[in-house]
Amino acid sequence: LGALDVLINNASTFYATPVGKITRSAFEDLIGTNLRAPLFLAQAAAPELRRRQGLILNIADIHGLRPLGKHTVYCAAKAALVMLTQSLARELGPEIRVNAIAPGPVLWPENGMDEELQRRIVARTALKRAGSAEDVARAALFFATDAPFVTGQVLAVDGGRLIGGEERGRRHRPGPSSATGMSACARWSKRCHSAPNFSPSTGCSSSGANSASGPSTQARVTRSGCGKVAPANRPTWSPYS
Repeated sequence: LGALDVLINNASTFYATPVGKITRSAFEDLIGTNLRAPLFLAQAAAPELRRRQGLILNIADIHGLRPLGKHTVYCAAKAALVMLTQSLARELGPEIRVNAIAPGPVLWPENGMDEELQRRIVARTALKRAGSAEDVARAALFFATDAPFVTGQVLAVDGGRLIGGEERGRRHRPGPSSATGMSACARWSKRCHSAPNFSPSTGCSSSGANSASGPSTQARVTRSGCGKVAPANRPTWSPYS
């Protein structure tokens, strides 16, 4: 049968499992193909791969790093595959390298996908285009032939999807919708930092009943930033949103 130099765990099942409708059979199927099979195949291949100083390459998914709505079981399985990659790399080294590829928008579901949804997914990549199976194959070839000092790593082949590309023409504008919140923050900033109850972790807050944005609006200040805390029926802004 020849020698075994590279094991690529590529088989997978993918479908939605909304919470409340998850069945035992769906759980076993998604965990089985995306986690159990790679684990036991790696275990069976390890003796020969150790002899050949070989490579195990797991095909994960960017949604093992960032969850996809209504695909809880699939995402959990791929996240576990990422951890399996790192665990095997630690246990099977130095003889065997173990890495993973996390594809992004490369292949669309076989049962089809709405074209508008496809467009929106592609628009959120930094490269503004979909990838291909060849892109994944090139990454696999890199790990197999040009990365002898790389193990335990996950390479995202996603056109920059994980770094949060935005649709063209749409920009996020952080901060309050008017200057009121920021001016309130500026007014309270100096007073807050010198207040006796100031804490570096929680900062301090003071109410401004006559604020232009209405009663009970607050300006909150911490060492890391400031923000306008709006009433319950209004959106809240923070420097981290």
